[in-house]
Amino acid sequence: MNKQTYLLAEEKLFRHLDRDNTNNEKENLLKIFVSDNFSHLYVHTEYSKLGGTIRLIDLFKKAKEYTMPAIAITDHSNMFGAIDFYKQANGIKPIIGCELYVELRSRFVKIPSNINFEF
Repeated sequence: MNKQTYLLAEEKLFRHLDRDNTNNEKENLLKIFVSDNFSHLYVHTEYSKLGGTIRLIDLFKKAKEYTMPAIAITDHSNMFGAIDFYKQANGIKPIIGCELYVELRSRFVKIPSNINFEF
């Protein structure tokens, strides 16, 4: 990792840390955050239905800047971006996933909220 990338990550990390943390704690967190082995495994992209605004081109640009070996896509309720994600990976291992919500019964079965229901 080059010095400029390290300093940029350090600046971003320190902005989010509590000022009470010691320098040693900050340094340890920084090493984890910018290590060559760190990969985001929970990322919502522009394809996510409920949240996430990062465009894939910007996501992979940052991943390359931080020398991440892999990155995941875990959009809400769909996998519309999976093919574009895979095609744009270019040397970064793409991990394809999806955040889904599972209902044990039919979505058409309505249970009044005042009844405690145990599965």
